[in-house]
Amino acid sequence: MTVRAVEIPNEKCDFCGTCVAVCPADAIELEEKVIRVLDERCTRCCACVHVCPLGVPREVL
Repeated sequence: MTVRAVEIPNEKCDFCGTCVAVCPADAIELEEKVIRVLDERCTRCCACVHVCPLGVPREVL
């Protein structure tokens, strides 16, 4: 199964920055209660999915 994208819904995020810190591609930006995945940088490694304490990031298949 191939991951097409990673999404992080802002309405479920507590903006702790754990996903930003673990992303090896520097593909997640956090700025004033807005978090976004930069799709052009994301390698779909899903490190953010595995470390989020709330389970917010999700794989889009």
